[in-house]
Amino acid sequence: MAALPLAMARGCPLHVRGAVDSQLLAGAERYTQIWAQWRPDRYKAAKVSADKETETEPRPTSRTWTFPFSGGVDSMFSIFANRSGDAGRDTCTPGSVFLVHGFDYALTDTKYFPTLESRVATVARALDLPFLVCTTNWKDFCVQYELDTQLGLAAIGQLLSASHEGVNIAADFTFGEDLEIMPWGNNQYMTHLLGSSQFRVAGGGANTRRVDKIAYLAAVPEALSMLSICRASKGAGNQINCEVCEKCVRTAMGLYAATGDVKPTFTRRPSLSQLLTVESLSQVELVFWQDILRQIPRGDIAARIAVRLLLMRSRFGLGFNNIFQPLEKKYLRPLHARFRASRAR
Repeated sequence: MAALPLAMARGCPLHVRGAVDSQLLAGAERYTQIWAQWRPDRYKAAKVSADKETETEPRPTSRTWTFPFSGGVDSMFSIFANRSGDAGRDTCTPGSVFLVHGFDYALTDTKYFPTLESRVATVARALDLPFLVCTTNWKDFCVQYELDTQLGLAAIGQLLSASHEGVNIAADFTFGEDLEIMPWGNNQYMTHLLGSSQFRVAGGGANTRRVDKIAYLAAVPEALSMLSICRASKGAGNQINCEVCEKCVRTAMGLYAATGDVKPTFTRRPSLSQLLTVESLSQVELVFWQDILRQIPRGDIAARIAVRLLLMRSRFGLGFNNIFQPLEKKYLRPLHARFRASRAR
């Protein structure tokens, strides 16, 4: 799993010296084929093989699962919903949680990561779950982190295959939202391809929008108080959320839309000036803000107008880029290259 991005980027075969479950090999190969069609500019289909393919009977399904756990909205919702059985038919009984040092937090980050680790460990203790930390430089070798994240988490989960039934990777978006922004690395249509007959890989929470996840967590005080949104600290005790960046402002507005308040995760609700000065959104961020707009109280006209203006400004910027970038690539770059060549002569 960890080497699959390199094989897809180069379009070269990936061979394992040893015995590998045939289901895992077939799923990994299909995974490369799908991504090669989704993003032919980045990936190519790769043949995946091993010295020996094994056919193994599935293990009993009574064992527990491990969960990637960063302390954010998605992973926090996933662990509490599965712990309580509120995930319905998708429920996977938690057996452990793990935090990755080297993904969202760089390996060189010794300032903020210890704070995050402490907060996540506190939640794990409250749930009486083993808490593990994985330190890895895999991000330095993947092709594009946003597209390859699911592979990295699945690979880490496989390290725990001897004691767990599978790894449950929390969804970033709903099934419908995944289609709006596809292709997205942590989409919920591909997780099953990364498992084997002995170790399953599953997603969770794709039936619930982000604001609804926040509303669910509002009924779990120990979860809401420990939500970790961004990497910039205000330097006040164990407070890790800056309350200024787009991600913090977005989450605070989601919390306000869901509950009418932003505490205890944040100290104050974002001001109108903050909403009006948020940088233009990416297509991914646009999906979250559309959900927030739908659920902001109808009576809060000022907030609704501010968010609408943000969405309009961002859509205009995205539309402009979609028109200008191909033209810039086709005409301006060659002209610039010729100009530099003529200057060199």
